[in-house]
Amino acid sequence: MKRYNKYKINFISIFLLIYIYYNEIQFSELYDSNFLNSADNIENNDMSIIININNFTLNKFDLYSEIMNKLNSTRKFIFIKTKNKSLDENINYLVGNTSIKIIQSNFPDSIFLPFVISLFGNTNPKYVLFVDDEEVIDININNFLNWVDNASKDIIINKYDYIFGNYKFISGRKMGSTILLSKASIIQHFLYYTNCNTKHVNPFIQLSFANKTKFKFIPLYSNIAFDLNNINGIFSTNMKCPSFNNDRQSLCILLPTFKRNYIYHSLLSLSYQTYKPSFYVIIQNDNKIHFNLSYIQDIIKEPVYHIWIQNWNSYFYLIHRIASVLPCDYILKYDDDQWPLDNTIHERLIKEVKNKNIIIGHRGYSIKKTFLKYTHLFTKILDKNILDHAATPMLVRPEYFKLDARNMIYRLYSTEDISISLNSWIFCKVSSIRMKMNLFEIHNDGKNQRVDKEIKYFYENEKYKRNNIFFNIPQKWDKFKISKNHHINITLKHDRLN
Repeated sequence: MKRYNKYKINFISIFLLIYIYYNEIQFSELYDSNFLNSADNIENNDMSIIININNFTLNKFDLYSEIMNKLNSTRKFIFIKTKNKSLDENINYLVGNTSIKIIQSNFPDSIFLPFVISLFGNTNPKYVLFVDDEEVIDININNFLNWVDNASKDIIINKYDYIFGNYKFISGRKMGSTILLSKASIIQHFLYYTNCNTKHVNPFIQLSFANKTKFKFIPLYSNIAFDLNNINGIFSTNMKCPSFNNDRQSLCILLPTFKRNYIYHSLLSLSYQTYKPSFYVIIQNDNKIHFNLSYIQDIIKEPVYHIWIQNWNSYFYLIHRIASVLPCDYILKYDDDQWPLDNTIHERLIKEVKNKNIIIGHRGYSIKKTFLKYTHLFTKILDKNILDHAATPMLVRPEYFKLDARNMIYRLYSTEDISISLNSWIFCKVSSIRMKMNLFEIHNDGKNQRVDKEIKYFYENEKYKRNNIFFNIPQKWDKFKISKNHHINITLKHDRLN
């Protein structure tokens, strides 16, 4: 009997162990299943993936494409950093064969530009996965996918703000490098609530210094050597409403272009200006034309940089976000169908803003009636030249582009100038001023955005999706209110050290 009871107890113990083990497996499978569902939601809808490539090769592109396909994200970007004066036109053959959005740039930058691009989309991502080149070139893809899986679990379960893959010690301080999985709100706050620009310290280092965030290091490989750029650069500090400063006078020229080829005429005219810019930036939107930058640079003394949004149209939304991190005191933005005939325009514009915190535009409007189905119902008025919004050419400070990024106002074409003027007034009471300029303009060349098939398709599809706030614009900005639900950014409780 005792022996029977002993066997019985052993049998029950074994049964319980099997039962517990089985249920643990079931629970684990259930947990993993639930997590994977969450991860799928992140990967398919809420995660933006961007890979920064310093030296583009077809093999790298194939490898990264495979990684992105396995992650199954709908937000996929490859940012190609090009040191040459001319960007690589030979990757045009990739354009029609990939769902990955490709951007090329020869602008000197410590990865702020790809950070900006990672936030682009018709909706805002919840998470950003950022990979900075060489780190993943030689890795095992499955190891990398496991890292993403583990980092995603930590962010979801332990509520981390961001997680670094790999780190290095600099002056005894442990700092993140190369791979980052972050809540997008952290990136947004960093870009648009600080004075960061492309000359500042690498964002990975700056995020490592944040003292009121919850972040973690999960090394992918501990024995890989890597370098962090711009370690001795400037740290970003919290950005408040800008104030005018007579000592701040550096100018850069922003030239967005879309399906036009007037850039040679434009730059030649701009080169005659008496007030010289620090540099020019051409942002080429979904345009297969290959610009001969070597030829352009032979004509223009100042640096001419090129950001080529190779196989997609970012409209003005992304162009303005790029402008927010340009390292100059003032940005003068032209349309691609206009250039100055007066060689002193830039000099007069800078003189005008010396003691004023304003936006200056060639045109300007006050809204007299509401927007209705995106039909413009403006009436021009003159009230000491102070207007509700200014239009290109526009002289704008980079901070105003940061202010514009804090509220989701407009994203459709032809509303970008209204958006920047509106947000600058909402946040910092920055006025918009009209100053007539002598320009050569080619609005009637048949390539106007209003008649472009791609623009019209976007316009027709988007106008039915807009929130009612876009159809009810009050007459004056000082009465304009937006609910917190429509704010892109969340003001986070963490500091950037100076």
